[in-house]
Amino acid sequence: AVGVLDAILAATPAPVLSLHDTQGRTAIFWASWMGSHQVLEVLLRTYCLHPASATHDVDTGARRCSVVINGHDFFNCSPLAVAQQRGHGQVVTLLTEWGASTDDAVLSRCKYGTGM
Repeated sequence: AVGVLDAILAATPAPVLSLHDTQGRTAIFWASWMGSHQVLEVLLRTYCLHPASATHDVDTGARRCSVVINGHDFFNCSPLAVAQQRGHGQVVTLLTEWGASTDDAVLSRCKYGTGM
């Protein structure tokens, strides 16, 4: 399944990361919600530069994705907040490695708990 996702993303323009549903949730958000660390890793690897990298890679079009990684849905929930609430440890680790904010004030704003 991850190989298929790799192929789809290779043919898809980078703005896919900024697309969101009617509640403001992105692909990174949904991968975090579902605990899909492999899908999340593919999304990050395909569209984002690791925080330790340069600011922008002209050759690949990769960019820092802190806005998407730290973005919030309409319930003030970030991908990291929902991953923590749902007990997805591998996703929490991955998001943190890629620069997700671990600020407790930000994480505590998430209000809908584990159900949707």
